Amino acid sequence: KGGARRRKAVVNRTGRAAICAVAVVAVITVTLPIAMIVLLAFSVNGSWRTSLLPSAYTTGNFLKLAVDPQAWAAIRNSVQMSALAVVGAILLGVAASYAVGRLRFRGRGMIDLAMMLPWALPGTVVAINLITAFSRPSIFTFGHVLVGSYAIVPIAYFVRFSPLVFRSTSAALAHLDPGLEEAARGLGCGPWKAFRRIVAPLVYRGIAAGALLAFVDGVGEFVATVLIYSPRYRPLSIAINDELYRADYGVAASYGALQALLTVMVLIAARRMEDRDGGAELSRSGIV
Repeated sequence: KGGARRRKAVVNRTGRAAICAVAVVAVITVTLPIAMIVLLAFSVNGSWRTSLLPSAYTTGNFLKLAVDPQAWAAIRNSVQMSALAVVGAILLGVAASYAVGRLRFRGRGMIDLAMMLPWALPGTVVAINLITAFSRPSIFTFGHVLVGSYAIVPIAYFVRFSPLVFRSTSAALAHLDPGLEEAARGLGCGPWKAFRRIVAPLVYRGIAAGALLAFVDGVGEFVATVLIYSPRYRPLSIAINDELYRADYGVAASYGALQALLTVMVLIAARRMEDRDGGAELSRSGIV
């Protein structure tokens, strides 16, 4: 119960050709901007202004990043800030999705609305609200001012991208038969043990999908970051904007190429994890 719908094979040649054509056009449309960034990263600055393609190429843009400690600091800051935000988003998103999907109490709809509200708000609104809330000491900040500190950016990412984990986990829970958890509870499992042994292993792919998407979005987030970041903790998106402001397009494109590479590495790791888990399940069932 709750399994995915079986896919239907397209046997008509015309239909298959049309689907292939649409897929090819979609792939080219998505790939061309990334290819342009990579090409610009290897071009001499200013060599792509009077011709269809760059007239001179170089690896100096990446070498400049390699020898500049501030360049790697920006990448490290973005990865760390996004990872911290994702940890908080998983804790809040999973708890809220379980409460909305499995528990019966008044106000579940309000929790659902509150969790999705940051996704509907512009990043500038979220940033201004955080500035207003954390510009003075309070009991929620343990008497500290968070504006201008390292913590304000991960908090912004946490607020903005928690809805991704919440919604993906809710979708996974919607396809899970509640009877499985009820059977475990009836056999003596406590609520936490039933969740840990039954629910979590069956919905973790939904959790991982939302967490990876939140992490990738956090690494490249700019709209809220530009209002609240501190120059001492400059993230990757601000570093790219600074290079564009200096008209150093090659270095900015190099940053963008590294960001795209980081995203691809995360997606490949997620796919391998999924394939490994799928193989393990087949082995346990005796199929392979």
